[in-house]
Amino acid sequence: MTKSSIFVATLGLLAACFLTSLFVLPSETSYLDDEVNLAPLRSLEEDPSQFSYLVTNNQSGLFGRSVSMASFGLDVLFFDFSYWQFKVTNSVIHLVNSILVGLFSLLLFAWYGISKQHSRLLAICTSVFWFVLPIHISTVMYPVQRMAQFSAMFMLLGLVFYGCGRNLMLEVGRQRVGVCLIAAALFICLPLGLLSKENAILLLPLMFLVEITFFRRDVSISGKGIRFFWGAWVCISLIFLVFFWKEIVGYISVDYRERTPYQSLLTQTRILFSYLQEIIFSSNSRFGYFHDDVEVSKNLFEPIQTLYSVVAIITSLAICTYFVLSRRSVIAFGILFFFVGHALESSILPLELYFEHRNYLPSVGLVVALILSGYWIARKIKSEALVALFFVGYLAVTAFISVERNIIWNSPDVGIALSEMNHPESPRSAAAFAIYQADTGFYESSLRYLTNIQEIKPSLYSAVEVQKLYAACVNRYPITEDHVTAFSTEFNMGMPQYFNHGLSLLKGAIESGRCTTIEPSALVALSESFLANEKVPASTHERMGELMLAGNQIGQGVEHLLLAWEMGRLDVRSSILLFELLLSREQYDRARMMIKNLDPMVDGSDINSWQVIYAKAKEYLDTVE
Repeated sequence: MTKSSIFVATLGLLAACFLTSLFVLPSETSYLDDEVNLAPLRSLEEDPSQFSYLVTNNQSGLFGRSVSMASFGLDVLFFDFSYWQFKVTNSVIHLVNSILVGLFSLLLFAWYGISKQHSRLLAICTSVFWFVLPIHISTVMYPVQRMAQFSAMFMLLGLVFYGCGRNLMLEVGRQRVGVCLIAAALFICLPLGLLSKENAILLLPLMFLVEITFFRRDVSISGKGIRFFWGAWVCISLIFLVFFWKEIVGYISVDYRERTPYQSLLTQTRILFSYLQEIIFSSNSRFGYFHDDVEVSKNLFEPIQTLYSVVAIITSLAICTYFVLSRRSVIAFGILFFFVGHALESSILPLELYFEHRNYLPSVGLVVALILSGYWIARKIKSEALVALFFVGYLAVTAFISVERNIIWNSPDVGIALSEMNHPESPRSAAAFAIYQADTGFYESSLRYLTNIQEIKPSLYSAVEVQKLYAACVNRYPITEDHVTAFSTEFNMGMPQYFNHGLSLLKGAIESGRCTTIEPSALVALSESFLANEKVPASTHERMGELMLAGNQIGQGVEHLLLAWEMGRLDVRSSILLFELLLSREQYDRARMMIKNLDPMVDGSDINSWQVIYAKAKEYLDTVE
């Protein structure tokens, strides 16, 4: 066997070991917003006719992410509802994406003039190294992040189509085929990516980066036509930003709570270097399910690391742009690819500051840069065997860390404890650990952790009070109206997702019979405190309505669901339930007010069972008239 074949076989063995861990270890654990997005799919097991409605009516993102939801729906139809199955499918998608990474990197190395044999070897290395990166475990094992995986898949496929198309356009007589491939990237891959997750819009600047790096010297007629297209695209984008900048910033600023868009952007410069560290020097000592303990940059000098990060990023962008334009450097291209890939989610948008899955596509550029750097070092020192040995050792350590992290992700007890230990200033990590302690009978300890959160983050005081109610309830402590007085006297909305999580926990405990000590008057008092606050968003009113219905407080539940309906939050199924509740409580005028908007919603659902239920309810209302 040749050195190359031995090397490739070693890479394959490491990848196979890692792949086995992905398929064998997944559990039925769900995380964060998995339940919100995926729980409605459970109804497909009894009524498959709901497929089209559930796929097209998801409320995630601007376009609903119907492609991703369709894949989840197919999982349910073929294998029943199972988080383990979702994770297995995610693992398959990750494998497919690693192949696309290899194909794209093969194009890059060929464009740079590396020999075919070496290009293939480097492409395999890139594919395997990207495949086993520990930072991707959270994307693969966090079921709903299939949205990020599909978005990356169509972006990678679009880049491969674009690269192959541009290659064909340079060959005599094959320009039409090349144009067709580029059209497929723009009109097939881009829309499918957007319907998976909105960050797929970055496919356009990434294709533009490929063009200016490797094809700007194309003087053919077709090459000039492509450059005209990109020139027009850049001009239109700049004009749009100039004319609508104030509206964009105003729209974005509405959802900010404890930081400004400017502060968010400054903070992201520091976070980008944390991502770099996690990709290149992975360590489970930094593991955490949550990263809400990131210090917000108040200005350029507070903390001072912000200034260093801003200077380093601007300098890197300037140097890489110079080398891309002057020498077509693939290393510089890879670094720019990383920053462009983060341009949307690591920006002024009012999103969570830190999430590992945002590196799923951007890390491709960084891995390409690392692999090519190793290649040039090998040629410089003229010892390929030594570099190969170092790379295999580095890859083996990386794969081991990934397997270990996979075990952590699928062992909730270990993961929650480790997350809290590594991130003691994280309110979410502390809350998750406190809830785990409450569920296992350590009520006093749970209470201490929850109280500590209120001291660390006063804006979450009221939200944590809901979690305290849950902890007391599941440990059989009586909850009276006096226990919810804090909601009336010190109500602070804080961040809605914290409230929503606590309310969902309390609802689940009541429905399962684990919470039987909460008095009806306490539920009513809790409801009234929320109804009295004008800043409560629709999603929280929806959760409160569900909680009140679970606690048999129908009147209170109706009030919250009506508010959620008026804010446009409720889906068809919940809206029909609300309509029936209004009829059962003889609130006929309110029910009639819903008909105008509910009619088209039900007609467009194409679900016969819902249409029948709604028709019978309307017939009953007619008889009342």
